Amino acid sequence: ITYGDWSSDVCSSDLSEQIAMQEYEDIFQRFCSLKRSERRDFYYTSPPDYDPIGEVILDEEKESPIWVKLHTQQNYGHRKRHIYWLVFENDEWRIVERRIVSVSGNWLNDSL
Repeated sequence: ITYGDWSSDVCSSDLSEQIAMQEYEDIFQRFCSLKRSERRDFYYTSPPDYDPIGEVILDEEKESPIWVKLHTQQNYGHRKRHIYWLVFENDEWRIVERRIVSVSGNWLNDSL
């Protein structure tokens, strides 16, 4: 099936991207701080780079009554370590920032 100069594959790809972008926005709205975090440019990997079951919390540091820092380790893929900062906002915990912990222990910026 063609639609003008567009093939059904292109339309299907565009539709998939629109659906994925909306899913990202829904997740961002639900889990991220709308006041303090920044949206990233949309991209995705296949398979996904994130598996909530495969990333375990190693340590939790309460920095203040409303700020928590979580240290995590992925148990799949590259086995990356992350640090997440969360803020208690509107009666729930919201993600503000995520960084990758390099092998040498340095923190590298990472998007949400």
